[in-house]
Amino acid sequence: TTLRRLVAVLPTSAQANFLLARAHAMTGDIKAFEERLDKALELNPRHFSARLALTRWQLMQGPSAASRENLAALKEQAPDNLDVLQLEASYARRTGQEGQALEIYREVFEKVSNTASVIALAQQKWRMGDKKGAMALQAQWVAQNPKDVTGRLALAEMYGAAGKMEEAAEQYLAVLTLSENNVIALNNLAWNLRDSELGRALGYAEKANALAPKSTAVMDTLAVLLGKSGATDRAVSMNVRALSAAPDNPTLLYHRAMILDLAGRPAEAVTVLNSLLLQSEEFPQRAEAVQMLERLRR
Repeated sequence: TTLRRLVAVLPTSAQANFLLARAHAMTGDIKAFEERLDKALELNPRHFSARLALTRWQLMQGPSAASRENLAALKEQAPDNLDVLQLEASYARRTGQEGQALEIYREVFEKVSNTASVIALAQQKWRMGDKKGAMALQAQWVAQNPKDVTGRLALAEMYGAAGKMEEAAEQYLAVLTLSENNVIALNNLAWNLRDSELGRALGYAEKANALAPKSTAVMDTLAVLLGKSGATDRAVSMNVRALSAAPDNPTLLYHRAMILDLAGRPAEAVTVLNSLLLQSEEFPQRAEAVQMLERLRR
């Protein structure tokens, strides 16, 4: 409201329009956000922050002619700006220029070594198939910055994706020594321990749920662990809550079938699996879903 009054008093101020655009973004009014950014750039084509925000938003929607033109304008105006370099790397990655993206991320990391830049570089290495290099880079950063919670979480996620569950658990435990109520660490550690230490995993999952009762990911983890522990009634209820927030999520639907099977309700599990496999061509657990359906039909 205050910024609307400011724009009314200073209608030709690019900065006032830019500030109002940011306020609209915070309230989720994307149409007004774009309109005010366009107005700011109309009033001052070299308003750097407005063009940066517009380009970042355009790239979030996917590479386009407009984002390419705005990125070129930013490069002309501030070729060595770190934000511009990161947008350039993002554009290169999204247009299939992976090698160029890697070089830009490396340049950014060399200029400013921080959590964001090392994660961006490590993730680009991972995307290009250099998983060992990605984990080594992230591990080196964590060794040098042992209190970096975000860096440890990124390393743990890489370890988990590489099947290194013990190493991932070690990082999540280290995070919890630094931040005992870190929901991501609690939830992911619970999931990692689901097959090896179910009782301990349930403890972490229950704590995560107490801290973030509306988190779909947390509800999903707890539902699966409850099902595996034999508390199937509560598991079904928790899964229903998760699905109410994301009814078309194939992972949640697969887990519903799993829990129904554990609850001794195979016919319902078959119905869920049939619907899931018809509606979702690709999802991480598709092979497991097919195997479960074949088993239940025997």
